[in-house]
Amino acid sequence: MRGTLVFAAAILGAGLHAGDARAVGFLTHDLGAAGSYEDCIARAERTLNAYVARYRNTGSEVVTSDWTSSAFMVDPGDADVNIACPYRNFQVEVALITVHSRGDEAERETILDRLLQLWDDQGQSAPLRK
Repeated sequence: MRGTLVFAAAILGAGLHAGDARAVGFLTHDLGAAGSYEDCIARAERTLNAYVARYRNTGSEVVTSDWTSSAFMVDPGDADVNIACPYRNFQVEVALITVHSRGDEAERETILDRLLQLWDDQGQSAPLRK
């Protein structure tokens, strides 16, 4: 597990203390504590599936792995989104969302703003919505 946290920290760099890490091609946002690993992954899936459904991203694919949930080919800008739920002692102390694309930063910001609202809407105990 320590390797997972080190890997996540290495990818995201030191800019998280300000809330968002911004660089050419990606935005990362600290979502805060997200409860148990299972709760975080379920919430991440609900959030990404809700985005795909609400914004009619018919070509998008949501995939969940061991500690991340990702959506590929998200509009605007054909972006990829990753919500990471690195855990320690079965608790996610900080969930992280990253939006990556080759497009305009304004498009990434639009996606991030929409996803942050959906993350809040999903809550820890909301039912799964696709």
